[in-house]
Amino acid sequence: RKLIRILVLAAILLCAVFLAKPVWQGYEALLLLADVGGEPLPAWTDLRPQVTRRSITYERSGRTYNADFYRPDTEVHAGIVFIAGAAEHGKEDPRVIAFSTSLARSRFAVLVPDVVALRELRLLPETEQDIADALDWLFAQPELSGRRVGVLTTSVAIGPAVLAVLKPELSSRVSFVVSIGGYHDLPRTLAFLSTGHYQAHGITLQRPPKEYGKWVYALSNAVRLDDARERANFETLARRKFADP
Repeated sequence: RKLIRILVLAAILLCAVFLAKPVWQGYEALLLLADVGGEPLPAWTDLRPQVTRRSITYERSGRTYNADFYRPDTEVHAGIVFIAGAAEHGKEDPRVIAFSTSLARSRFAVLVPDVVALRELRLLPETEQDIADALDWLFAQPELSGRRVGVLTTSVAIGPAVLAVLKPELSSRVSFVVSIGGYHDLPRTLAFLSTGHYQAHGITLQRPPKEYGKWVYALSNAVRLDDARERANFETLARRKFADP
């Protein structure tokens, strides 16, 4: 009987050792989902580390950037460059701050660069360089040596993020790209944003497009108009629509 008890105890300990990491990861994932859902669990259940948010300035090939850097007060498991799409307040948006903090509490080092074009609601392919430089800076951090580093985007930021990751100096180093609400087919997306027309299962349908997306598109493309007065009119119209659709 003593031998049986020893064997049972050993089996329990082995299970605890092998299951501890998956159970803990599942627990942290649950807390992250609760954060995102806006219904955090009771404080006594939250054993995640605290987070430090630090404003930084960094330079790459003569280009200077401002950013916020979030890291947990414990060991970092991986790094993320977070690009939040076309948001007027950029890295200062309360939703960006809350989500970045939650990611950092899940043991990610999170870099949120100030991408000026996106903050000004201008969708430009040149933004890929901003994202590439952010990734390069994150790779250079000592605490991420040997760790996985990737990029997380929302909405229209997926385009320049993919272009950045495809650069030869990054394509073999970036471990993951995650997009939340990114587009799959840009012409179809723009057609829907501007007209509300779309196709599903071979049928042409229409529904009112989101006003915000439509006017971001208009503002972003106003710079392509040759006439300065037309550009100014479109920009004024778009910004008025942001304030009151």
